[in-house]
Amino acid sequence: MRFRLRRGALLMLLASVAFSLMAASVRACKGRIPFFEVAFFRSFVALVPVLVSLWLRRIPLRTSRPGLMLSRGLAGFASMALYFYGLTHLHLADSVMLGATAPIFVALLAPFALGEMMRAPVAVAISISVGGLFLLVGPSLEVGNLGGIAAAASGATASVAYIAIRKLSATEHPDVIVFGFTAIATVLSAVAMVPSFLVPEGVEWLLLVGAGIFAAVGQALITRAYAIEEAAVASALSYATVLFSWLIGVGIFDEPVSPRAILGGLVLVAVGTYLGFARGAASPPSRF
Repeated sequence: MRFRLRRGALLMLLASVAFSLMAASVRACKGRIPFFEVAFFRSFVALVPVLVSLWLRRIPLRTSRPGLMLSRGLAGFASMALYFYGLTHLHLADSVMLGATAPIFVALLAPFALGEMMRAPVAVAISISVGGLFLLVGPSLEVGNLGGIAAAASGATASVAYIAIRKLSATEHPDVIVFGFTAIATVLSAVAMVPSFLVPEGVEWLLLVGAGIFAAVGQALITRAYAIEEAAVASALSYATVLFSWLIGVGIFDEPVSPRAILGGLVLVAVGTYLGFARGAASPPSRF
């Protein structure tokens, strides 16, 4: 048992590294490449390994709940687009932290969408998280930067996707759910990027393809981690993405970190970790 827990924790940390590198790849594009175009490359590149996995394992591409699958895809696409917009307008760690608030929104929506009763401690934790959100988003509001709003909205829309995943998991194969989202996101981002499409130059090709590869690797690792690790522990370890993103932001992008941002991030990490244990982290988070 101890070995399995250690292995699951390691896989979760490696997944966090992969998602941090994905975010850094998007950040490194410096906003020159439109975020819908970035979303297309991330989705299209990640679609290939999903298709290969389905083919090798002879998993049929069909669903008994097309409406719910579409809802998951639309919510995931919206979350991804908002997240990438935030990455081009905020510091790396701030954007990643705000995008990681989905568990808080899941806890808020669960009584309505899943029929789960909200206990008093959970309600208090959600209330506290509002303060953490304000500490992170407040500066963006003061200077009229929509990046903070977009990143926070990414967490909110991701929670809708997570709830859909939880419902779909009762009847659908996990790889089919991942394929459904990736295919929908690829099509929607391909259409959305047309008006503002820019041909990538030089290293931008590597960054865009790298974002897709890191996303695919991270998704594979997180899926395996949840299969062998306690869900609540894996959920808590997923916040290591914030730490790795902070290190990359400071070390590579020379981004300053304000005491206000640190405090807000700590509040959100604490609340998210508590909710993971309190609710059992029933369904593994998919990064969009």
